[in-house]
Amino acid sequence: MPMDFAASIGDEIDGRPLHLYRLSERRFDELEIGLRSGLGRSRDGETAAAFVLWAAEHYRRNFAGGSFSWAFLTDELGLSLDQATLRDLTARGLRKLRRPPPRSSDAGVQYLRTLAAEGGLPVRLLANEGGYRAALVGLVADLERFGAGCPEEQALAFARRRAERLPMGYRTEEFHGLFVQFARELVDLRGRAPRDLAAADVESWLDRAEPAWRERLTLRFDGDAARALFAEAMTVRAGGEVDEPLGRQLVRDEDGAWRAFVDVAPATRLPARLMDGIDAAYRRVRLAPTGALAAACPDLMLALDREEGGWSATRISGRRTARFPFPLSAPIELLAMADGRLLQPVSLPGGGAVDPAEGLTLWTLAESGDDGAARRLAWARQRISADPRPVRLGARGSECAGDLQRGSGRPAGWRERGGPASAA
Repeated sequence: MPMDFAASIGDEIDGRPLHLYRLSERRFDELEIGLRSGLGRSRDGETAAAFVLWAAEHYRRNFAGGSFSWAFLTDELGLSLDQATLRDLTARGLRKLRRPPPRSSDAGVQYLRTLAAEGGLPVRLLANEGGYRAALVGLVADLERFGAGCPEEQALAFARRRAERLPMGYRTEEFHGLFVQFARELVDLRGRAPRDLAAADVESWLDRAEPAWRERLTLRFDGDAARALFAEAMTVRAGGEVDEPLGRQLVRDEDGAWRAFVDVAPATRLPARLMDGIDAAYRRVRLAPTGALAAACPDLMLALDREEGGWSATRISGRRTARFPFPLSAPIELLAMADGRLLQPVSLPGGGAVDPAEGLTLWTLAESGDDGAARRLAWARQRISADPRPVRLGARGSECAGDLQRGSGRPAGWRERGGPASAA
């Protein structure tokens, strides 16, 4: 019976998120069998606790996206219960397990989204490159950029930004902390593996070197989808060794204002994973700008040639496309083309919009004057050893005035034009 199972974990109830109970396959099946036979007869606190434990884990294992519906739970149990009963079970079950009540929004109390969030990250959704998977991999990249010493406050700011497009239940401070902890664990795991080890081989290396590493992770790590997320996260550090064809820069003009540009390398390489959707039959592809980038520099064109392990990228447009003004608030977006056909959009690492609201960003000194003051800064997407400087941009971002002194390690007097000081 579900109430017997809930009672058996009474000593374990300590207010932890429900995914941290790490239900085994056997316990999960026992819960489901008990609820199928007993939920219609008994709806006391223990049964309610069993229901929310099972529901949270069911979302983690089986939710593949789409709208949230009570039928996702009741159909699996073969039961017909009205919404009022299900909402009451959810509220009492959470209370029994010492969890916060269901979250509320302008649309009302979010019972189902709360249950889904209690289960952790849905493993089936991790198979898709967007959403949950993109949020975690992006957070890993943020932490790699800052290095192991990234302050917790800044890491949480990154997590808040990465989780903005996730369902409401994942936009809480508790889950932001969970994302940060899990991302730090992934960064640490990549750091333990030999530096020359291919990202695809890290998991098997850990299995040999530390067989119990999965059990120590904050979030459950199982299934092909979770392995796909792990493999992509492991490429972040390796990806830092690949040059970027387009990079953001801040250039100070004669009146001391900092203005944003895009700098295009004459020749560089791209990792294969960025072009995974391109059919193997295409050996040469061209990248052309789209969106705001096309408006800023319509003549820009890159030629890509397929090589072992990646693509060579060469700028084939004129010299005037080597550097051009481009706002930090706009994403760098490109389209892949071949044989007169549009193949797919391409998002380069570091090509996302730079939002001043995210807090500190990293820039490296690219050029300084005779007086030692910085004249040109390059966006430091990846962690590098060339003294990255944390900078807090003003609201307009691309128009800042200040004095960055070489060797200071921090901006001195960084100030938004006409606005308050925003030194890091």
